[in-house]
Amino acid sequence: MFAFKDLAPGETLDGLRSGKGTYSLYVFDPAEVIGKIPGSAISPILHKALGDYYYDVSLRYAGRWLETDDDIAKKTIANYDRAFAAGLSTVTMCTNYADKALQLGDYAKGIEYYSRALKEDPSLYNVHYNLAFAYLRVEQYDSALTEGEKALAVYEKEPAYLMDALMLCADAAFYGGLNTRAIAYLDRALRISAQDYRIYKKFGYMYLSSNTMDRANENLDALFALSPTNPGATQMVVSAYESYKKNEAITDFFLRNLKKYRTQSEVLGNLNFHFALKLEGSGDSKKARKAALDAQQNFTDATKYDGQIKDAVEALLARNSVE
Repeated sequence: MFAFKDLAPGETLDGLRSGKGTYSLYVFDPAEVIGKIPGSAISPILHKALGDYYYDVSLRYAGRWLETDDDIAKKTIANYDRAFAAGLSTVTMCTNYADKALQLGDYAKGIEYYSRALKEDPSLYNVHYNLAFAYLRVEQYDSALTEGEKALAVYEKEPAYLMDALMLCADAAFYGGLNTRAIAYLDRALRISAQDYRIYKKFGYMYLSSNTMDRANENLDALFALSPTNPGATQMVVSAYESYKKNEAITDFFLRNLKKYRTQSEVLGNLNFHFALKLEGSGDSKKARKAALDAQQNFTDATKYDGQIKDAVEALLARNSVE
């Protein structure tokens, strides 16, 4: 549905949209209209307009349109391609194209069109970060760091964006084999916020990769401590150790934290439940059942033994019944 108005001299569409007024609405499908025009007769500006239209749809109605998000992204790109081929190009077209290319996993195209946009307008705000992300995904770590450093400069006074850029730079440095530099980025992030789980998770992986277990344990414990009743926190810690086949360290993590949180029943329930899962996975049903029974008692003491928690614990107990 659209409203239509002839713009007065000096009047802009954006200004009209931000104001107030009463307009009649009409059903109008621009894609259908343009599709009826023979290809040779279509001005590139119509393809640009249609690309803009689909891009706008992707922002306003993500996941709620008549077609899938990926199909809308493909139509955005297809129409911009036709406009580019006819010689029409703007900075916004390039950034929109690159955004949708990244959405579809075409990082090479994303890099190409973000770079074109930056060449035309070096002041673009988020493009250095997006470029760094794309370079990271194609494993061009030096280029990712170069663009990431530019993003850090752009976001210097915006802590939320700065944290994202620091996380990205830390990944680029880590995967590029520059552990010391990666740790420096994370130390800088830690000075901004000590409550961001990503910092401790990345520290954990870095120290596990170098087998520096004391520091790995310290950071993974800190990750868990941010939300010790949250199953997701426990699962992230276990996954980190498992990724480096540190099975003994997983057991030590549970024993260490069961002792640390011995007066907090809900935390103990979370730990014992996941410890039971790990023991079950290693084939030790007897110990798994014991940990599951402890979890059952812990959650009962915390008045949390109901719903999904109860179902999960009782299923675990049933799988590890002792004859």
